[in-house]
Order: sequence, then structure tokens, then C-alpha cells
Amino acid sequence: IYRPHEPWFVPEKYFKPFPLESIQRPSGYKADDLDDLPAEGQRRGPNRYFAHIQKEGQWEQAIQGYLASIHFADAMVGKVLDALAASPYADNTIVVLWSDHGWHLGEKQHWQKFTGWRVSTRVPLMIRLPDGKPGICTRPVSLTSLSPTLLDLAGLPAIKQHDSPSLVPLLNAPAANWSHVAITDLEEPGSFSVSDERWRYIRYKTGGEELYDNQSDPHEWHNLAESASHVVQLEKYRELSPKKFAPKPDPNVSSLPRLKLIPSSIAKTPGSMPDGNPFDVVFVNQSSAPIRVYWMDQKAKPKFYFEVEPSQTKRQQTRPGAVWFVANKDNVDLGYIRMDDRSARVVIAKQ
Repeated sequence: IYRPHEPWFVPEKYFKPFPLESIQRPSGYKADDLDDLPAEGQRRGPNRYFAHIQKEGQWEQAIQGYLASIHFADAMVGKVLDALAASPYADNTIVVLWSDHGWHLGEKQHWQKFTGWRVSTRVPLMIRLPDGKPGICTRPVSLTSLSPTLLDLAGLPAIKQHDSPSLVPLLNAPAANWSHVAITDLEEPGSFSVSDERWRYIRYKTGGEELYDNQSDPHEWHNLAESASHVVQLEKYRELSPKKFAPKPDPNVSSLPRLKLIPSSIAKTPGSMPDGNPFDVVFVNQSSAPIRVYWMDQKAKPKFYFEVEPSQTKRQQTRPGAVWFVANKDNVDLGYIRMDDRSARVVIAKQ
């Protein structure tokens, strides 16, 4: 079920329960929420999406679209369950409903995901067994427990590579003792969050730390990592943190989305508006001559970066909103690209 992934386009009837005048901004929004964060946390917060939504006066409209998309997704779940109930498999099918991430609607000055905060890492997780009883469990679990759980329920042997526990003990007794924490890895090795029923600890690969008491501070407004009275809690979650990280592999170039050059002269190309987390863009030169690549600064002034020889590729770190301009060896303008929020490739075809 694709929704509520963007774009938030669903049939009109799913908007009707959420009239625009009833829409409230998120209670977790606080304008100065980033002041007590380490540098990495402050950088992760603001992004161009939220700034653009605010500038255009579309905050309530965006929330309305999000709610309508969730409503649509709920209705589609109902269709699946109705079809299952009418099928021969109604009494022997396990149903699992989950999402891959949460979503910021302005909290921490952020829009989207890609963070270690509660609003981004908390997801719905529902498991229905054919003979199960209704129950709510508040224990911290990770989605990496899904495969071990399904193997366990199906009576199949466990797989050594799985490093998260089966959830069957909690399905049998939601209030059972549970010694595990939930760990969420961010995109760069060494950055993660650790959470249990009360506390959340975030660490960035650069060493910055955050600690929140979700019981008294559910919106995570108060970073306690520098608090002298919380040293014991901080040390506890440091000990529970992962110690080893696998290197992040570079994606296969051919699998990356392709950005097309927008025709322009270098003099008329817009400037960069960089924000968000860094990632790579790959320039692929399929032409018979070298190409020259420039980064356009915020004042739309070109800065030469490198040449790419024929039949060669060049990987370059960039950020959302950055503008890159390409010219051939004779400085004939070929056009520019503006980066979105993920890795991509730029292919310069044969001239």
C-alpha cells in the first residue's frame, strides 16, 4: 500500500473528514527546538521542504493531504482484510501491518524523515494471528524482528544472520519482561538512536549526543545529554549502543535515478540552495571528449570542480538543492542539474 508516501494525491472523498479549518499544526512543533542540540542535530533539522511550505502558506494544506492519504491507506487495508475474511485462508493466515518510518510535519524544523528522533523512528506495527487475542504492547521492538517472528510462528528454524529477537513472547503476553531496546540506524554508519519505553539516546558519527526522557518530554524538546544529573542514564545507553558498523556500500551507478541536464548558459544558471544531508552524484561521460563540471554557489557564480574524461565516471558529494553545471572541453554550455534529496547520476551522452 503506497500511501501515505508522497505525493499525497487521493480521491476527494478521503479529504472530506479533514476540512481545512479543522487542521491543527503539530503539537510537537517548537520554534527554538534546536538550540540545545549538537551541531549534527542542528544540521539535520531545518530543510528546504519545510521552509518552502511555510513560505507558501501551505502548512495546513500539507497536513490535510497527509491525513487524507492515511485515511485512504486505512480503507485499502480494510479491502485486503475483507477479501481475506471471504477467502478459504481466513483461519490460517498471519497478517502483519507496519510502516518503514514516521514523518516530520515541522517538528525539529524538519519535513520528511531521515532523523533519529521519535517522530521519524516510531512506526505502526500490528500483528494479527488467526487465533490471537486483542492486546496492546508498549515494549520497544525493531522491524528487524519481523523475520524471526514469522519464522517462529510458522515453526521454521531460526536463521543465524538475524540479530533481533522473535516477538512471539510479547504476542503471548504483551506485558512480559523484555530486556531489549529498539535501535534505528541512520544512513551513515555510526549514527543511530537507541530507545526503550521511556528514554531515547541519539548519537552521531561525529560524536554529538542527545538524550530525551519521553515520559516527561514526549516531543523531545529538552536534550539532557549535557545534564550532570543524567550521567547515569547517558552511560547506560552508551553501553547499550552498537559498537561495530558495516561500511556503507556505494549503490550501483546504473541503479541510480538519472537527472537530465536543463539547457542553459552558465551565466543564466541559478545558484545553489544547499541543505540537508550529503550524498553522492555521479557524472557519467559517454561522449568522445572531456567534460568540465562546475558547482554554482549561492550567488550563482560558477566554481570549477573537475573534468571527466570520455568513458569515465566521477563521484562527487553533494547536498539537496545544490546546482551543478556541465560544459564541454571548449566551454560550450551543456546545461545544469539541481539536486533533489538522494543520490543520482548525470549522463552526458555522445555529442
